[in-house]
This record gives sequence, structure tokens and C-alpha cells, in this order.
Amino acid sequence: MVDMVADAHLDIHRETQSTSWLNNIVFSQANRLRFSRYFLKNGRSVQDDHIPFLEHGVPATDLIDLN
Repeated sequence: MVDMVADAHLDIHRETQSTSWLNNIVFSQANRLRFSRYFLKNGRSVQDDHIPFLEHGVPATDLIDLN
């Protein structure tokens, strides 16, 4: 599942319940593409629509701006 992420002042924190290896790929690629100013290193736990996927063993990451 893919959802849209958009915001005038985008701040995406590393979601701590997400699949770690998938988070690592996303944040690594964001850094490689020079988008690291939007992908912040500090972690944050979010209860969102990725949780049911995780509960069923499906790797998932949540990219969300909570500000």
C-alpha cells in the first residue's frame, strides 16, 4: 500500500514501529537523493494504518508528517 505524503514544511520522522530494514532503505535513499532535510533521524511512534500490516507480518513503514 502506498499513500501520498505532502506538506509545505515536510518533516518525516523515523517511525519506530515500522519494519527497521525497510525504514533503513527509505532513509538511506532519501539521503542519497539529498532529501535528508525532510527525513529526520529522530524516532517517533505513530499509531497509523501501517499497524495492521505489521500485525500480519507484512513489512511496512509509515512516512508521515505529524506537524
